[in-house]
Amino acid sequence: MVSADEYGRLKRRDREALRFEKLTDDDAAQIMKARVPGKYKHLDKELKG
Repeated sequence: MVSADEYGRLKRRDREALRFEKLTDDDAAQIMKARVPGKYKHLDKELKG
C-alpha cells in the first residue's frame, strides 16, 4: 500500500513528457535502436490510412 500523496506523485510521473534533448546520450541511443517485436507486425496497418 502507498499513501494517497505517493499515489498522486506516481500518477503525475506517469503522464510526464520528457524532451529528447534532456535524455542522456545513452538513453537516446537505447531509444533510437529499439524495435517493435515482430509479433506486433499486424498492427502496422493501424498506422496507415
